[in-house]
Amino acid sequence: MAGACAPVAAMRIDALAARLKEGAVPATPISARGGALFDSTGLPFVLKGANLPNWETAPPLTYRVMRQRWNMNQVRFPLSVAAWRRDGQAYLDRAAKAVAAANAENLVVLLAAVGDEPDRFPGPNTLAFWRATAAAFRNNPLTLFSLYNEPARGDGRGWPEWRAAMQPMIDAIRAAGAAQVIAVPAYHDSTGFLGLPGELFPSGADLMLEAHPYFDLAPTE
Repeated sequence: MAGACAPVAAMRIDALAARLKEGAVPATPISARGGALFDSTGLPFVLKGANLPNWETAPPLTYRVMRQRWNMNQVRFPLSVAAWRRDGQAYLDRAAKAVAAANAENLVVLLAAVGDEPDRFPGPNTLAFWRATAAAFRNNPLTLFSLYNEPARGDGRGWPEWRAAMQPMIDAIRAAGAAQVIAVPAYHDSTGFLGLPGELFPSGADLMLEAHPYFDLAPTE
């Protein structure tokens, strides 16, 4: 009996090794737990991708090159809260078209909110944006959501204020029926998530932490 089980175990190990390689295409839906991302078969995988500021004008060939030449499995679309407030559903329709083009090349799309608040900290405009955006993409398992691009720590804000801004956006996304993984960003400074008390971590399933280290701001290995 033990010998009969060995091929199954070997296949599982081979599949795990393949998924852990950068650029592996995950089976959806995607989930997050214990500091890792998992596909629908329960195997972990690593996201490898790039930010695409010009997603509105990028030709479909862009995504093919990313997937086939660069072995990427993810692309990040910075979505403008200001543009959404100006154009409404038409802006989300343009985003959906670009998302479909990326998904067609087996790329996961991370939708990241770029707020229009003067103090670079989430406010009512970004909260409203997520209500609409989550509803628009809730049925697309090849999308992930990033709550806010590089929130600023100004005006003496600490972790309580951070949580008070992040939790309502998480709740709004879930209330819209979207179950995708949500990336919760750190303050945009050299500390990342250092000093974040456990009791102030946002509540909810399928959350991951997001930080943007820069060589001139954060220590690197």
